[in-house]
Amino acid sequence: MREVRWRSFSRADYDALAEKAAALLAGLRDGEVQEVAYREEECPACGRRGLRSFYRDHVGERRTVGMSSVWCTHCHRYASATTVTMAAAGFDVDRVPEGVVRGLGGLELPEYLDALDRLWDEGVLPQRIRRR
Repeated sequence: MREVRWRSFSRADYDALAEKAAALLAGLRDGEVQEVAYREEECPACGRRGLRSFYRDHVGERRTVGMSSVWCTHCHRYASATTVTMAAAGFDVDRVPEGVVRGLGGLELPEYLDALDRLWDEGVLPQRIRRR
């Protein structure tokens, strides 16, 4: 099996992703939509439909933060960010089983992204975000 080489999105691609995410959350916050299901989107880097997303809460020693990952299953670009939790922002998100999240914890980045891809293919992902 060939090793997949993951690399970061360009700054312009990252900005496009951030703008799209902000618009999606604004629609939820403003009540334009009540629920959004993550689905494969068009990748800003390669233009193919294969952009996937995953969100989880990370409980640290001092505080809990939201961790979001976005990756393309075709061109193998990715971006990750930390933010306030979805709950603190007024949203609910589908929870991935705790055992699955724990299993992701010790993985290096390439294995982490490969595992997320497998979870998506197996139907564990995608998640839905709802307004509270």
